[in-house]
Amino acid sequence: MSVTIKEIAEMSGVSRGTVDRVLNGRTGVKPLIREKILEISKKMNYEPHLAAKVLALSRKPVTFGIIMPPREITFFEEIRNGINAAENELKDLGIRLEYRYVNNLEPRSLRNKRKLH
Repeated sequence: MSVTIKEIAEMSGVSRGTVDRVLNGRTGVKPLIREKILEISKKMNYEPHLAAKVLALSRKPVTFGIIMPPREITFFEEIRNGINAAENELKDLGIRLEYRYVNNLEPRSLRNKRKLH
């Protein structure tokens, strides 16, 4: 059975929130406490629970912007298919893609589009 953040918190004498901050690389934890939590988690062979990570990511989707040549250029079709396959594999993790197609005759046409985040 895998170790939980709650168990690490109990062994460290800190809250689950503090353990979460340390294990996810966030700030706001004193260096000595951070070191103690990391040492305990290593000794206990802590591994993040994949389902919990998926749940956390699904609350806040991540969007990647893809800038591609015009759709009419068939040379890039295989590349688009690969990107779409990867997106399909990652969609349950909250990953989304947003495409922008550059007009080869007017590359500045993207300037007036909404910024990708």
